[in-house]
Amino acid sequence: KTASSQKNDRGAAPRGSTRESRRSSVTTRKSSSVMFREDTNRKISTQVVFSIDPSILHFTSEAVADDFYDSRSIFNIIRKLCSKDLDASDLPRMCVYLCPRNNAWFTIHNSLLYCFQQAGLSSVEVCEMERREVLKRTVPRQKQHQAISRPNSSTKKEEHKDDLGCWIFIPKSVGKDTKWFFKYFDDFGEWDSGYEYPRNTKFVRDGVGGVWALCCTSSGTKGVESDWRLWHINPSNEVNTGFDYPPGCKMVSDGMGGLWILSATAGFPQWKLWHIGIHPKCIEQYFFDYPKESRLTSDGMGGLWIFCPTESESKWQLWHANQNGERKLYTFPHDSQITGDGQSGVYILARDEKTWKLWHADRHRREKLYAYPDKAKIYGDHRGGVWIFSPTDDSTWHLWHATKTREHKCYEYSQESSIVPENSGGAWVFSPPDKSPSDTEHSQWLLWHANLRGAKVMYDVPIFSQMATNEWGAS
Repeated sequence: KTASSQKNDRGAAPRGSTRESRRSSVTTRKSSSVMFREDTNRKISTQVVFSIDPSILHFTSEAVADDFYDSRSIFNIIRKLCSKDLDASDLPRMCVYLCPRNNAWFTIHNSLLYCFQQAGLSSVEVCEMERREVLKRTVPRQKQHQAISRPNSSTKKEEHKDDLGCWIFIPKSVGKDTKWFFKYFDDFGEWDSGYEYPRNTKFVRDGVGGVWALCCTSSGTKGVESDWRLWHINPSNEVNTGFDYPPGCKMVSDGMGGLWILSATAGFPQWKLWHIGIHPKCIEQYFFDYPKESRLTSDGMGGLWIFCPTESESKWQLWHANQNGERKLYTFPHDSQITGDGQSGVYILARDEKTWKLWHADRHRREKLYAYPDKAKIYGDHRGGVWIFSPTDDSTWHLWHATKTREHKCYEYSQESSIVPENSGGAWVFSPPDKSPSDTEHSQWLLWHANLRGAKVMYDVPIFSQMATNEWGAS
């Protein structure tokens, strides 16, 4: 698409774009799930195999494991389903049951369901069983599968798919000029992508080892702000999506390879929320509208949390949204911080009288946890926990780690440090050395890798480098 045609597409509200009509369509689709049962009143004493649309199935927990029992990554499974290298029949069948209380289908095999939904499959075979049976059974195998082991250091491109490292935008001197390149770091080494971008490029990681980059194009008139082009980079290739967005938009990773963008559109008071994916091809979809002041964070499972202003100046509204719908949930003070926990939940650091309290919330409940000083910063660890960078009486700040059940004071770093969590629960810390040289313009900062077992310096990185996070301009 050309930039001009995209503007027209974004300006036109798609059919069913109002919140009321979208909710109605979702409800209708869920209620139609009983049509897949031949007889909803009969008692099931044996397994019944039938086909069903995965989009109408419900999860039985908030968390989805990153790996299957045979060590296969759900990210690899989704990619292979999208590319047709793998068929749903090559995977074990899900066991499902019909809950009579809300007349909806449930499965305990959350990882399988998540893969089918993310791959956009319209029909899969499942085993119907009584609820007490399905809760105590494991997935019955339809075929014998060879276990796919995790990548090792000999296959550099595969390593990045688990996103256990960090992308850094690094300046390099080329002759008399300084150019900026993306570079990837992890425990096995560093990898220079060779991709050069303008210094003012906006970028976020994609959650599966790649990075999204939004940068200015040469087509704009000098001195006139125009739309910027969206690119996707991974260790295998660089993709020009063909989609353009205003440079002031807000970007949030969906944690599963895709991207959410909250963008202004001419003639509309509220900003539009778009989702972009590249598997199996570049797809752009418009979903909802939110105020431009909204703050966003990824839920790590394909959706996002949106913290929106309301009619009250002191209280803002917390929403959860994904490609299946949106939900209005809780209110918190307007100056609260939010960060996703990577397992569809969210942590909130909210003012509570003279202190700040850490909360955890999901789509069903919220709970108050621990207190932290003013100016503390929070970063979800993508495994259900959160890192808290907390001020002290001097220039050294404490790095804490917390879950819903406990908290630990782990390490100390300079207050100037940048922190980016990784998918395994650890964090990368970009921090100045203890004694900085006098010529700070050309000095190197330290890139640490930290987790609950320890912290160590991994690399020296130029001081002005920028680490890719899950959000850009969203807080």
